[in-house]
Amino acid sequence: MRLSPIDIVNRSFQRALFGGVSVDEVAEFQNEVAAAMEELITENAQLREGSQQLTQQVNKYSRIEETLQSALMMAQRAAEEARATARREADLMVREADRRAKEMTEETHAQLRQVEEDINRLRRERERFEAEFAALLQGYMNWLRSAGTPEPVTGTLPPAMSAH
Repeated sequence: MRLSPIDIVNRSFQRALFGGVSVDEVAEFQNEVAAAMEELITENAQLREGSQQLTQQVNKYSRIEETLQSALMMAQRAAEEARATARREADLMVREADRRAKEMTEETHAQLRQVEEDINRLRRERERFEAEFAALLQGYMNWLRSAGTPEPVTGTLPPAMSAH
């Protein structure tokens, strides 16, 4: 059974016939014990309240710590994802640049082939023109010879025409 300060104050003692106790001393003792118990109970209540507050603070800081750890993990994951995304984008950019370079190279080669074909075609046309022109001149020269011109025409071509 737990005693409260009021239980101690209200406790009564029987008187003994011989050698009894002093009622005043017992009452004074009861008051002292009650005051000491009151003090202990108050102190105990304060300690419990303090303990509860400290427990609440520890719980609060534990939740904050968990939140911070969670946020840190999320930040690490986000950073890893950002690095991976940056790598993928960089790879994509490099592949796109390679593709463009190949396209440009192929286009340049195609243009070069076209220019070479144009040059060869123009050379063939020039050679054909020169041959046709030489044949035309030869034809005129033969006609002039056959028409009987007073001065004979030599059958030579001008130096620019005979070199080709």
